[in-house]
Amino acid sequence: QFAKDYQNIAVDPPRWQNIRNLAHRVSENFDLKKVRISSDTGTASVLADPLFDRVFHHLFENALRHGERVTEIRISLQKNGTSGLLLVENDGVSIPARDKDKIFERGYGKGTGWGLYLAREILAATGMTIIENGEVGKGVRFVITLPPGSIRRNDGDSPVP
Repeated sequence: QFAKDYQNIAVDPPRWQNIRNLAHRVSENFDLKKVRISSDTGTASVLADPLFDRVFHHLFENALRHGERVTEIRISLQKNGTSGLLLVENDGVSIPARDKDKIFERGYGKGTGWGLYLAREILAATGMTIIENGEVGKGVRFVITLPPGSIRRNDGDSPVP
C-alpha cells in the first residue's frame, strides 16, 4: 500500500477537501469505541493532494497504535500570518523531544516507519509542512502549515481563518 500511495503523490491535481468531512470519513476506518474525534474547523476546506486523506489516516493510526491512553483526537485551525495552521492533537503518550524530527524519516519508528514519512511527502506535494511540537507529558500535537490560498470556507471563496 505504501508503494502504491507513494507513486500516486501529485499524479492528480490538488482539489478542495472539507476537513471535517474528511476526518469523519477516515475515522470510520478505525475502532473508536474509547476515542472521540472532534473537529473545530467549521466548513473549512483545504486545497490538497487527493491523497490528503492518507495523512489523516496515518495521524489517527499512530495515535491509536502508539498513544497508549488516547481518549480524544482534536482537529482545529489557526491563523499564522498569511498562512493557516491545521492542528491534529491527541491526549495520548507524548513523543520524546529527541524523536520529534526523526518520526518523519522513512523507516524510523515502532511500526513500518513509513506512515508519517508518507504523510510528510503527501503534504509537501502542495507546499504544506508538518511538525510535531506537543509538550512532553501532555500528548501529541501535529502542526500542518498551509500555504496562503490553500484554505477556504465552503461558501466558495472566503479564506480561513
